[in-house]
Amino acid sequence: MARAKVSPEPVLCDWDEADDALREIGQIDREVAIAEARMNKKIEAVKAEADEATQASRARKARLAKDLGEFSAANRADFGAAKTRQLTFGEVSYRITHKLKPVSKWTWGRVLEHLEGLGKFVRITPSVNRDELRDLALAGEDVAQFGVRLCTTDEFGYKVNQEVLDEQVA
Repeated sequence: MARAKVSPEPVLCDWDEADDALREIGQIDREVAIAEARMNKKIEAVKAEADEATQASRARKARLAKDLGEFSAANRADFGAAKTRQLTFGEVSYRITHKLKPVSKWTWGRVLEHLEGLGKFVRITPSVNRDELRDLALAGEDVAQFGVRLCTTDEFGYKVNQEVLDEQVA
């Protein structure tokens, strides 16, 4: 379980109460996990039921779409110069699409390696490497030149000892 941050409002009087609070937090975490597991199980069951109930309909839809494509291809002359044929319940159409595929004996990985030096063909999402900047600041370097500053705080957190709690429940 990850550390959780809490705002300091002293309500507990001694370490026994603090330990009891950790025990209760652990129990609550367990209850929530069990409830979420039940929920996920029900969701999966409903998904499986819906999948099974609609399997024939989805297969029929796929077959109709294939038949529609084959019929349109066989009767392409009926489109004339138009790329779309309007029908009562919708339309059928042809659109020119462009897709890139690696040439024979090439993979997308090999294409990427080949394009590495040509920046405009390789998509890179820039983001600030905060870890490197923090390490630089902790090493005593001036990071203000990069528009950042190091803020140090002493934040409280807690961690529940789940093993001990499991032993008590068992």
